[in-house]
Amino acid sequence: MFILTLEKQVHKQPSYVFPVIDWDLLPPGGASQYHPHLQVMLTPDRYPGNECVDTILCSQLTNAHNHK
Repeated sequence: MFILTLEKQVHKQPSYVFPVIDWDLLPPGGASQYHPHLQVMLTPDRYPGNECVDTILCSQLTNAHNHK
């Protein structure tokens, strides 16, 4: 059923083809019990994820430092 829902969405907005999955267990939000929340979205742009963003930022900082 999940795949069918994504396929329907792609037909409505053909440029939205990159899935993003967001998952948390809520302790920082003050939840009294651990229970997962999972959200799935489609976006028109690829989401690189935090690790990739950190790698890019570190590379940019290194390059800026080396060119002084």
